Amino acid sequence: MNQNDKPKSVLIISDLNYRSMGEGKGGPALYKTLIGYAERGWKIYFTTGNRAQDTSDNLHENIQVIRFDVPWLKRLIQIKKIGFFAKILWWVYFQIRAFIEAQRLQSKEKMDVVYGYEIYGVPVAKLLSKLWGVPVVARFQGSIVRLLWMKKPFWKLRAWEYVLAYKVSSTSDLVIMTNDGSQGDQLLAQMGVPNEKVRFWINGLDIQHFQCLPTVDQARELLGISHQYVLLSVSRLIRLKRVDRAMYALPQVVKEYPNTVYSSRDRGRRSRAGAIGTSCQGPGGKGARSL
Repeated sequence: MNQNDKPKSVLIISDLNYRSMGEGKGGPALYKTLIGYAERGWKIYFTTGNRAQDTSDNLHENIQVIRFDVPWLKRLIQIKKIGFFAKILWWVYFQIRAFIEAQRLQSKEKMDVVYGYEIYGVPVAKLLSKLWGVPVVARFQGSIVRLLWMKKPFWKLRAWEYVLAYKVSSTSDLVIMTNDGSQGDQLLAQMGVPNEKVRFWINGLDIQHFQCLPTVDQARELLGISHQYVLLSVSRLIRLKRVDRAMYALPQVVKEYPNTVYSSRDRGRRSRAGAIGTSCQGPGGKGARSL
């Protein structure tokens, strides 16, 4: 085979699973990235710091998944008094283990590109690209830093893994930040990432999912809704998604349009929805529904 005909190889490193919430659930951006490269003839080596889920890793003939994990250490991260230090240990372990796995792959298959997907993948990806002399891509799925951390004291210390990844990405060949409303472009600029390296893109839409839709009447019947006006939001029911804003605004909406219902949909999160709804009810607590 001519060297020019040889398939290109990319190593993608991330602490995320390609399906964030299991088969058919969660954001598909990472999964679509893997499939997109594979369908265009690239050989993909995806290294992730996660155990296998209830799905097969046989995604495509051009995709090889390499996994490692330390579940007990991740559990320690959730404990408030020691979580900060446990997170440091997990970060260090992730960088070392991902580096070792990458070197093992490189000895068998020369990589053409290294792709650091999210904050844990970017630092080690940059190191590998430097050693191998190949381009590196830094990819971020939006950011919670401006929304969650910047208002807190010592935020750069408390969000050190984010700050480190963004700083490192400033020397990448390409930086992709999802435009999801979290102001990631402003964050990258604040971290010193040159604007000419940044691609600030909105996630695409898989139109095939919308080829066959129910009619308005069928949808109302499926959702059990009889109100004239319907406000619908679809997201994970966590405070960061700010579903509470819609709930707070609802009483004023109902004053002008009495026959209105607000429906928030998130598969499998009913108890969490109830907690948010209870804390965010407007006057009278009417007009909100979780499905």
